[in-house]
Amino acid sequence: MMKKLLVILFFILSSCAAFSFENVVSSLFIDDESEQEIEIVMDKDKMYLPCKYFLDFLSIPYKENHAEKSLTFENVDIKPTILTIGGTKQNVKVFYVKSGITGLKNEYFLSSEVLSKLTKKEISADSKQLLCFISTREACSSEKKLDNSNPFLVRVAPPKIKAYEEITLPAQKGVISLDKVAFKNNTLSDSYSQFYKDSESKSLMFNNSMQTTLSGTLFSGQYKLDMGTNSYSGNLFSFSGLSPQYKNTYKDMDYLLGKPDGWALAGNVVNIDLLGGQLKNVVPQEKVYKDVQGYVSPQNTVVVYINDDYKQELSTYGGYYSLEKINYGKVVKQLKICEKFPNGKETEVLNKQYDLEESKSKLPKHDFILGISGVQNKLWAKNGYIFKNNTKKIVAGYKNYKKISKKTTLENVFIADKIIAESPYNSWNQYVLGNRKSLNFSTINNPNSLEGGTYLGALSYKNNDKMNSKLFFGTSASLSSESFVSDGIGAYLKGENIYNINEYSQLKSSLFASSPNFYFAGSSGASGFHSDRIGGSLSGYSRYNNLVFSGGFSKYESNLGNYYQGGIIDFNDYNFLLKANFKKFPSVSAKFNEKIGSNSVGQIKSGSYELLAEKRIKSLCLSGGARKNYYSNVFNDAYSSSYTSDFSEIFNDVSFPLAKRLGYLRLGNSVVDSKSNNTQMNYNSFNIGYSSPNIKGYNFNCSTNLRYLGLNKGADFCLGICKKLKSGSVVSLNYRYSQTPHYIIDNMYLPTSIRHSINLDFSELYGIGSGRASVIGTNNSSKGYLQATAFLDINKNGKRDKGEPRLENIPIKVENISEVLVTDKKGTTKLVPEDSGIYNVKVFEDELPTLLTCHQNTRPARHVKVENEMRTDIEFGLISSAGSINGSVKVKDEFNNILKIDDLIVSVVDSDGNEVNYANLNEDGTFSVSGLSPGKYKVSVEKDLLDLYQITPEPDSENYWVEIPVQYKDYVNLDNVNLNYVFKL
Repeated sequence: MMKKLLVILFFILSSCAAFSFENVVSSLFIDDESEQEIEIVMDKDKMYLPCKYFLDFLSIPYKENHAEKSLTFENVDIKPTILTIGGTKQNVKVFYVKSGITGLKNEYFLSSEVLSKLTKKEISADSKQLLCFISTREACSSEKKLDNSNPFLVRVAPPKIKAYEEITLPAQKGVISLDKVAFKNNTLSDSYSQFYKDSESKSLMFNNSMQTTLSGTLFSGQYKLDMGTNSYSGNLFSFSGLSPQYKNTYKDMDYLLGKPDGWALAGNVVNIDLLGGQLKNVVPQEKVYKDVQGYVSPQNTVVVYINDDYKQELSTYGGYYSLEKINYGKVVKQLKICEKFPNGKETEVLNKQYDLEESKSKLPKHDFILGISGVQNKLWAKNGYIFKNNTKKIVAGYKNYKKISKKTTLENVFIADKIIAESPYNSWNQYVLGNRKSLNFSTINNPNSLEGGTYLGALSYKNNDKMNSKLFFGTSASLSSESFVSDGIGAYLKGENIYNINEYSQLKSSLFASSPNFYFAGSSGASGFHSDRIGGSLSGYSRYNNLVFSGGFSKYESNLGNYYQGGIIDFNDYNFLLKANFKKFPSVSAKFNEKIGSNSVGQIKSGSYELLAEKRIKSLCLSGGARKNYYSNVFNDAYSSSYTSDFSEIFNDVSFPLAKRLGYLRLGNSVVDSKSNNTQMNYNSFNIGYSSPNIKGYNFNCSTNLRYLGLNKGADFCLGICKKLKSGSVVSLNYRYSQTPHYIIDNMYLPTSIRHSINLDFSELYGIGSGRASVIGTNNSSKGYLQATAFLDINKNGKRDKGEPRLENIPIKVENISEVLVTDKKGTTKLVPEDSGIYNVKVFEDELPTLLTCHQNTRPARHVKVENEMRTDIEFGLISSAGSINGSVKVKDEFNNILKIDDLIVSVVDSDGNEVNYANLNEDGTFSVSGLSPGKYKVSVEKDLLDLYQITPEPDSENYWVEIPVQYKDYVNLDNVNLNYVFKL
């Protein structure tokens, strides 16, 4: 009896030891990028991980034998307590769990060390913190630094450089596409009285300008089309015309139709008011180091070497790499890039020496234009008042660029035009150009009445980093269609020299001469007016610590052709700027400019100065100073009408926030003294301004000026509201009422009496994505765009096939923005503007609808590449787990008696013969399988068990197929799936 008791006691103790492990839930960190919850086994202080879970995760095929309770893959065979590799039994622990706490079934648990060996992946575990890690990348290590002194603290080492094997590239555009639509609208209602000299004029003006711009691709080229309306008091609806442009490339030539690109001549931009065509050869620009990109083998990284003092290893994405995010603060003279293999070996893929002059932007060697000028780049415009002073000309031009030597370049422009349509407003031209008794800062040569040809050249010479010289030269020949506009042979010459004393100081000198009859062919309208002059200038700037100084002096003579009475006008032009920034004292700035010209008729003078001091003390901003603008045009002849004006102001103000989230207040005081001929105005005003905090995107502002002393007592006020849209664009509405308004144009003070004005301003940019238009903001016009799509992957191939529905309300996150994107009814997110680069995009799995899970073939987190002006589409396939099958299994003998057989397993097999799920039979002979995706399934007892227990299906259960419909919002329960089997010896 005692012997039996000892045997029973020994059995109980052995059983306790054998079943001492417990199942718990742990976190699995994947490649330092995402986290999942998994079920693990804890045996004393050791963690054991689920084998089938990791095999599924790594897409390693395996086979289960339910009859033998075995799992086999490659040369590995696992049974409830035995692990065999290549037929050799291993001395390791194996835990078998028939049913876990998270719903897993018939799972085998092994240590992380064993799993790493079997899967050839780096898998690690920390039993104190109940965490496990896996690295799926070949070229990296997932070593974790854990603080064992604190079981609740995880310290992860900085992300290691990785070779990401896959990347989603920007979508290729079709033959024609509409990529962006921009809207811009401005409404202005303005009424005022204008005083000038001894006259007064009253004006009521209304103008509404709306512009729409369409842009996209057409036959591999880029097109842009501007159009709109311009309504004003004289015409409430007027089409503002079409401004088209189309760019494309043929072989080594760029061609443009419509609006051409402006010409650059030795750094100076020459705008061409033209509609027609342009043809220029493509000259690849020398890329700076940040523009370098390329490809290596997908499993390798790259190492970047700059000069002799910089080295950095970069991750690659599908083999792609870019130096865009490398910051190197010195001049790059040498760049070397090496491909790094997993074994550490490096192979050179790029070695480049940079020439500082060569790294600058290059110009096309040949550039041709042909078209019509005088329409301001528009077709069919009905706004006659805009174009009424322009003649229409046919224009042809040629520009070339040639590098004579390493230090010298030559640029040439040849252009000619011919009038084909005269301006019907010559009387206006005569009125503007007819008063030769006036004295102005520049002479006028109206190009609308001229036609002819022009040559311009620019010779640039750079001796070293300190000296840069340019010589501009040109000549022209013109004919005039009006007697009051002179024509003939003209010439232009300018020499310019820049001397860099050091990186903080520069001197610039120039000599220039331009004849009265010099004419730039192709020009029309105000942009073509030309001023004759001869003289020189000297300017410079310097910075020392917190002190910045710049200034210049120019002396020249104008009116060489004696257009104005009194002969040559002698001009002196001065400008000066000084800024000083201090930490403890106010920052101070002073600027001054003055231009004086005189001849025997009289003198013209214009100038201004300003002194300003500013200081910020925490949230308090203080400023104060004085400014003055003055102008005079005084004639020696008492019968001529002289004009003088003077405006001066002494001001100070303080601005500060009102407590927390109550807005911003500005208080100030101004002392104004101004006069112009017979009009005088002086007053002291107390200024109050308030700006509200942002309230649901709205901002309110108001201000008033209370004039309490002087000749012009009263009050002005301004009200405004603006709405900041999610895209970053702003809609604003402002109203202004002023009793002392004025304009200061070129330092000339022009007073008005009373002014009312209302201004509404709005602009927005829309991107056209897959299935929807998204607001992207006017500041993002040149960026690239991301758009994500979610779909139900019925066949689980990781790609969206025909008939697979898109899914709404799927949360998606882009790594560098805080907003979580949600797909709409069409299954797509809005367009997300991004700078060029690589981004991680992932599905928020924890926030997915209940019945949806991520498809492992498409992965919940992926890298995408964004390029400027391109759209990158990324698709996430999800699986519905809406289906469940419930039923029973009955086994009868040949005499129709019900037999109870333990350990029967019901297998669910898809149409391809793959087992997708199975269920253990309950005590009462029922079973339940849930989490099934839409599709057709065969339900039966597992085949190995049929042979083991010698049972065969009855005819109604031999090929029992069920179908789960395409459903992902509600559960689909297929009940009464009852299987009948017969036992036979």
